[in-house]
Amino acid sequence: DHPGALLNLGNLLFAGEEIRAAHGLYLRATQASPDYADAWYNLANAWDELGSRDAAAHAYERALELAPEFSDAHFNLALLWEKEGARDRARPHWRLYLKLDAHSPSAEIARQFLLADD
Repeated sequence: DHPGALLNLGNLLFAGEEIRAAHGLYLRATQASPDYADAWYNLANAWDELGSRDAAAHAYERALELAPEFSDAHFNLALLWEKEGARDRARPHWRLYLKLDAHSPSAEIARQFLLADD
């Protein structure tokens, strides 16, 4: 039950599109190490892929509680809120993402979502 090993194995399964199996490993990683932000982030990604957006939002939020400067968690949570039509909830995460990672390839996506509000 080593959380890093569970996470890495989950990532291999996720990359192989074995989302349910990856989800189970990510869940075990969060149980083995409740303060492991990366495990919560990957669990959120799996929940989102499985269509459980409420659970995904909760897991992204937990990752951000543990690591407030986790730029990818801000990006994915903002994207999740956009999919839900909750632009008011997405905006702060787009802004934080840009503050943390303004020069990444995904920064332009965040800028476009923010410009769409204007």
